[in-house]
Amino acid sequence: MEVPVAKYPAANLSLSSSIRPPRWEWAVLFLLLAGFLGFNLCTYNDYPNVWCDEVWFSEPAVNLIQHGNFTTTTWQFQPANTFPTVNCPLYSMTLVPWLKLTGTQSAFSAFLELLLNVCGRLPGLAYLWRFDLVKISALRLFMVAILHLGYGISFAYRCSRPDILGLVSLALLALSFQFQGRSIRQGCLFILAAMAVWVGLQVSLFAWFAAAAAWLFLRRNLLRELIVLSVGMACGLISVLLFLPATEF
Repeated sequence: MEVPVAKYPAANLSLSSSIRPPRWEWAVLFLLLAGFLGFNLCTYNDYPNVWCDEVWFSEPAVNLIQHGNFTTTTWQFQPANTFPTVNCPLYSMTLVPWLKLTGTQSAFSAFLELLLNVCGRLPGLAYLWRFDLVKISALRLFMVAILHLGYGISFAYRCSRPDILGLVSLALLALSFQFQGRSIRQGCLFILAAMAVWVGLQVSLFAWFAAAAAWLFLRRNLLRELIVLSVGMACGLISVLLFLPATEF
């Protein structure tokens, strides 16, 4: 007797036929990532002027390390010597322990951005493997290359913007769907959705619309995940709104 199966079970979130990449793909992947990292490190300082974003987002961390105050003097839309509230603060706060460890030169903030860019590729590629989305190794590696070369992405990681930290959080969000355990999967989605708001208000919206599109058009049973993402985003937004007024002095 045939056992009936739900039309779109939640288990379909993790496909059983995940790809096992060959060893040569791993080798080419790391050579590719190392090549882009080395090229960017060698050329990051070729432009004669420092881009404004490199100062805006790193200055509060530098001020905290050197003077004990997480404040800005360069943001155009707020008074000097105040907490930076023009953008969500997670990226600038992430720079604090990094620059304290490495030094406060602009080269080290650029290096963190390039490392985050590499880290964002690995969960994205693991997502392709896990869900069997791209079956040809050369195409998967080509996708890694074009993600480095697109103007929007290259502008972000070459200019030390928080977008790349958002890219990492979105890649981890996508990879969270591989967890079979519902509580683990939804817990990761909730935490990462809340964290994404701290990177930028627009970042978690990308994840929400992607999950909504999958629910509507791909017929995946993602309603619970969509609710979890919404609650996580709301909690993240509330925590940011409570945090920023508390920083006034």
